[in-house]
Amino acid sequence: MKYNLFISYSTDPDYELSRKIESFLESFHNLNVNGEYKLKKLNICRDGSDFELPKLNQETNPKLHDVDNKDIVKSILIKYLEQSENLLVLCSRNSALSDHVGFEIEWFLNHKPDGKIFLAVTEGKELNSKTVDFFAPTILENGLPYELSFDFRQSKAQSKNWKKVKDFNDEITGLASQLNGFSSGELRPIWRREQEIKLKQEKSKLLKQRTFLIVLALIAAVAAGIAFIQKSVANERAKIAESRSLALQSNVSMDKSFEEALLLASQSYTTSETLEAKGALLEVLNYNPSLDFYMPSKDVFQQNGLFDRTNDSILITHGFHDELRVWNLQKRQMIASAKLGSNISTINMSENGKILVAGHINGDITVLQDYPSLNNRLIHPQIGDSKINSIAFVTNNLFAFTSQKGVSLYNLSNGKETILSSDEKDQSSILVYKLKDSTLVATGSYGFISFWDLSNPEEIEKKQFTAKADIAYSMSINEDENFAAIGYHDGTVSLWDLNNRHSIGAFPTNGRVLALQFIGKSKLLISSDEGQILLRDLRDVEKFKVFRANNASVNKIIVDRNKERMVSLSRDGKIAIYNLNKRCQLIENKFSVEVNDFPQIDVSPDVEFILLGAQKELFTYNIKKKSIQLLSTFRHDIKSITIDKSGTGFVTSHSNGKLISWSLKDKKYMRKDSIELRKPVIDSKSYSNNKFILRDSEGKFFEFDFSNSSLKRLKMPTDTLKDEVIAFQKQAGGHIYAIALNNFKVILYDSNKNETLKELEFDTEIRHLLFTKDGSRLLIADWNKTKVWSMLDNRFETKSLTTNELPISKIHINEDPNYIIAADNNKAITIWDLNSLKQLGPSINGFISNPQFITYNKESKYIIFIDSRFEIVKTDYFPFEKGRRFLDIYELNMGFDELNDKVKGILNNEMSN
Repeated sequence: MKYNLFISYSTDPDYELSRKIESFLESFHNLNVNGEYKLKKLNICRDGSDFELPKLNQETNPKLHDVDNKDIVKSILIKYLEQSENLLVLCSRNSALSDHVGFEIEWFLNHKPDGKIFLAVTEGKELNSKTVDFFAPTILENGLPYELSFDFRQSKAQSKNWKKVKDFNDEITGLASQLNGFSSGELRPIWRREQEIKLKQEKSKLLKQRTFLIVLALIAAVAAGIAFIQKSVANERAKIAESRSLALQSNVSMDKSFEEALLLASQSYTTSETLEAKGALLEVLNYNPSLDFYMPSKDVFQQNGLFDRTNDSILITHGFHDELRVWNLQKRQMIASAKLGSNISTINMSENGKILVAGHINGDITVLQDYPSLNNRLIHPQIGDSKINSIAFVTNNLFAFTSQKGVSLYNLSNGKETILSSDEKDQSSILVYKLKDSTLVATGSYGFISFWDLSNPEEIEKKQFTAKADIAYSMSINEDENFAAIGYHDGTVSLWDLNNRHSIGAFPTNGRVLALQFIGKSKLLISSDEGQILLRDLRDVEKFKVFRANNASVNKIIVDRNKERMVSLSRDGKIAIYNLNKRCQLIENKFSVEVNDFPQIDVSPDVEFILLGAQKELFTYNIKKKSIQLLSTFRHDIKSITIDKSGTGFVTSHSNGKLISWSLKDKKYMRKDSIELRKPVIDSKSYSNNKFILRDSEGKFFEFDFSNSSLKRLKMPTDTLKDEVIAFQKQAGGHIYAIALNNFKVILYDSNKNETLKELEFDTEIRHLLFTKDGSRLLIADWNKTKVWSMLDNRFETKSLTTNELPISKIHINEDPNYIIAADNNKAITIWDLNSLKQLGPSINGFISNPQFITYNKESKYIIFIDSRFEIVKTDYFPFEKGRRFLDIYELNMGFDELNDKVKGILNNEMSN
C-alpha cells in the first residue's frame, strides 16, 4: 500500500493534533473545486492508526529505544516509511528529543532523496530564526529549511498567549495544496469559500431548529425562570453567608495563626465581595503591615540563620537536623543544601563572606572554606567534645566558640585551638565580638558576663563581672558597640554598658527572650515565646512596634546590612520576611513639602492638582507629577481657598476682606477679578457650577456668582443669633442649609421658605457637617462620633459611626465606591460603608501626624490624605531651636482586588507584582 505522507511526531504533546491532521488531509479531496482542479485522495500513514509499535517492557522502561527489542521497532518503522512518498515532522520540544522522530528523519533523508520533508511547529511562545529548541538535531545538521516550516501552534489552547501565531486552517490547507501539487494561493480561496457555504447552510439549519426550540423554551422558561431565580438568589445568599463566616473565622484566628487569618480573609473575599470580607482583608494587612512574604520550609523547627555577608538576597538557615539550606529571597525558594553528617547547633560566617562555619551537637565543627560552594568541607571532630553553643568570628581566619568545656579560639590558618576558659561560669555561653577594641564578650547560665581582650594574642586578659542570675538565651550589641542587650529565661532584657562594663538597667517582656537583634544604635528587636517580635527604641522603651507573623517561638531574628529587611525563624518551621521600612502597606507617603504655615487646602474636581494657601503664599501641587509651584504672593494672609465645581477656576479670600477670583484655562491660572467685603471670608463652599456660598468672620452669609463676579447677601437665621458659626454645608442641588453653632446645636434651614426646619442638640461641640451627594443624609461629627440624620425620615439613623477616643479631624464621603472616611487625632483613619454604615476593618494607621484633608481620585482609585506637622529642628550653628512646618501627602490604595492579590502574594511562593 502506498502512502502520500508519513506523520512523524511525539505522542506528548501532538497525539490529538496528528489525528486531526490525518482526518483533514484524507477528506480534502471532497473539496468542491467545480472542475477547476483535480484533487487526489490522500492516504496518510500515522502511528496509532495504520500501525502500532509494540509496547515491549514499557512499564519498566517507557523509552522504547532503550529496550532489547528496538530492532523490531525500527523494522516496523522502515516498512511504513518505504511505502510513504513524503514525511511530515510535527516539531515540539519532546519530538526534538525523541529517538523515534530522529530515526524517521534520518532514514527518510538517506533512502528517499526525491521525497519531501515538511516541518510543522506545534508549540512555542515566539518563532524566529534563532529558535531551534523544537527541531531535532538531524534537521539542523542536514540544513533543512526550518525557517520555512508550517505554523500549527494555533491548534493548542495556550496559543492565545503566544506571539505571531498563524491561522491553523490556512496552514494545513497549504500543506494539503502542496501534497496535491498546487500552491497554497490556488486552493486556499476555494477552501475558504467552501467553508463559508457550509457555515451558511449550518446557520440556516440551526435557525430553523432554534425557532422551534425557542417556542418550546419560552413555554418552559416561565416555570424554569422562577426556579432559576430562586436558585440563584439562594446560591448568592449562601455565598454571602459563607463569605461572612470566613471573614469572622479570619478575625477569630488572627492571634492564633496569622497565616490562617490571611488565607481565610482571601477566601472570604473570593467567595463574595461582602463588607465583612473587605474588612477582613484590611484587618489582616493592617495587623502586620511590614510582612512581605513567607517561604515554605520542610523544617518543623527553624533553629538559626544568617544573611550572606556579600549578598543580602541570600539567606542561610538550619533546623534541628544535619542539613544546611541556602535560600534566594528574590526567587523565594531554596537554591542549595548540604548534609553535614550530624545535627547542627549553630552557624556563623567570616566578615569577607568566604568561610562558613557550622557547630554540631556532638562537638564537631565543619568549616566550608570556599563558600558559596558547599562541597569543600573540613571537619574538626569533637573540638568542643559536646554541643557547640555559639560561634563568633574574630578575624577571617580566627573564630571563637563555646561548648560545655568552656570558651576557645580556633585558628584556621594553622589548625591550632587556644583555650580561653574552662571555668564552668563560661560554659555554653553566648558570644559576641567587639571589633573596635578587640574584645570578646560571653554570657552564660551562671549569672556572669566575661570579657577577653584579644588585642595582644600573646597576653590575653580576661575580666569577669556578675550579671543576672538566670539562663541567658540571646545577646546582641548595637551599631557603635557601646551597649549589649541580653535576653533571659524569665522574660527580662538586661542592658549593659560595654565601655564601662556594668549593667545600666533591665525591662520585662512576654515569655522567654529567645532572640535579640539591634538595629542601629538604639533600636532593638526582641522575640518571645508567643511568636511576636517587638521593636523597641531604648530611648523610650514604653513605645514599641509589634510584628506578628509567627505563631510559635521565634528562635532567630536576622537583619540585613541596610537594615531594610528582617527575617524571623520560628519553631513552627516558618521563615517570615518583613520590610522594616514599611509603616503600612495600605498607606504610602507620596510627597512632603515645607510650608510657612498650616495651609488652607482645596482640590480640583478631577483630583489632578491641589491648591495650598500658606499665609501670604499660594501654591499649586500637581499630584501626578508630584511637583509644587508657587502661584502668587499676596500682601495679606489667605483665609480660604475654594475651587469651582466645574474646575474652571477658584476663589481666594484674604484677611483684608478681599475676594479674588481666578480662571483656569489650558492648565494656566489667571487672576480674573476681585471684590471688597467689610469682613474677611473665613469659609466658602462651591455647591454648583459658578456658585459659591461664603461665610465671613461675623457669621454673615453671601452667594458669589463666579461667572460675573457678583455678590448677594443671604438671609440666614444666624443673623439674629449671638452664637458663633462653627461649620456649615448646603445640600447639593437643594435648598437646605445645615449650620453648626458653638452652643452644641445644628440648625436645618430652608432657604426657599426662609424658615428653620429643625434644631438638633448635642452634648459636645459639632466639628464637621457633610451632606451625601444626593442630599438624603447629613453626617454630623461631634467629638469621636458621627451621627447620620435622614432628611427623608426626619430622624437619626440607628447607628452612629465611632472612631477612636480622640476627636475627629476630618470626614469625607465617596460616592463611587460608597465609603465614609474619617480621620481622627490619633493619626488614624476609619472607613465605613455609606449604605449599611458598617465599618470596614480596623482603624488604619501609618501617618506621621493627624490627617487634615481627604479627597478621592476616581481615575487612580486612590484616596488622598494631607496632614500637616510642626517639627522642631536643632541646628548646629545657632543656640536655639528652629520650627518647620511640613505637608505630607499620602495615598491609600482602596482597590480590594489589589489588596487580595497582596494577601495571595504573602501566602504563595511567587513574586508579587
